[in-house]
Amino acid sequence: SLSAPYHGSLNVKPQNVVVGEAEPEPERPPARQCASCGATEGAVTFMRCGKCAELRRLDAPWYCGRACQKADWKRCHKAFHEELDQMGDMLFSSDGKVGAQLAAAREQMAAAVMDDNFDSSYDAVMNTALDMFMNKRDPKRATKLLRKAITSDPARHRGYELLGVVLQQQRQFSEAMLEYGKAIARLPPGGEEWARVTLQQLSSIAQTVSGKWIVPRHACMELAPEWFHNPHEQIELAVKCCVAVPNNSQAWHWRASMLAFLSRQSSEAARCWRRGAECSDTMLSDSRFKEDMLRWAHETETGTGEPPFPGMWDESTEEDVENRESLSRSR
Repeated sequence: SLSAPYHGSLNVKPQNVVVGEAEPEPERPPARQCASCGATEGAVTFMRCGKCAELRRLDAPWYCGRACQKADWKRCHKAFHEELDQMGDMLFSSDGKVGAQLAAAREQMAAAVMDDNFDSSYDAVMNTALDMFMNKRDPKRATKLLRKAITSDPARHRGYELLGVVLQQQRQFSEAMLEYGKAIARLPPGGEEWARVTLQQLSSIAQTVSGKWIVPRHACMELAPEWFHNPHEQIELAVKCCVAVPNNSQAWHWRASMLAFLSRQSSEAARCWRRGAECSDTMLSDSRFKEDMLRWAHETETGTGEPPFPGMWDESTEEDVENRESLSRSR
């Protein structure tokens, strides 16, 4: 409500007046950009996805109009919400018990602390953090414990990795991405664990990892690792992941998606999608994803699919396609 006007006199004295430089104006927040066409907000007020608003997503995409919102929904955002719903079903079942995905993660971590490198001062804290996150559903306490474990032994990767998992589950994607990066930096490149954490980092950067295109979250773009901004480097990393974890459908999907992103027709992308559809990991528990990969393989092999952005492939030459596919011919 508005306050009543002031009718008295102001008691201004010279000693109460400070003469000096004016205080700097507060920084303005960055201009909003349309997630579909890239336009900057101006005369038209942008709007957000209604489902994202219900979830109170801080990194929810903005749109300049309903046409762009519909286009983005069809291209990737619908798949993002479908994946989010499926993730909730996998994490916690309808009866409130821990779902299959978290149960598998618990078993994996239990096995990890029984190895020869077991250190009670570090792993005891880790186990308590896992219990807080999985059983008691207390992510704040789990985050605090994981940071304590990291402080006690900053050279070990697992604390950063699990902190990334907890933060990602709390939809703090930028923070999760950075923690995964710290874990990756502490792992030998090209190994199975390195590939697994690299794919986890990708899942924190991308709006969805089960849509045809790897579309980044806008909140993650500024801090994303350099390789994410270069499609060719993404392909090289995806190839290494496919070698390290050959039965991981996400690795094959990532490789195929980037190859298809660069050219309308790619037999190599089609091969990778078909290889991903043959995998038997948790991402394929939903038969729809398998069917999607087979459909994308057909579209890419025949050149009948739609580009990620209108007109993107119009100037591609046969030589361009050959150069792009040469990046990913090793298995």
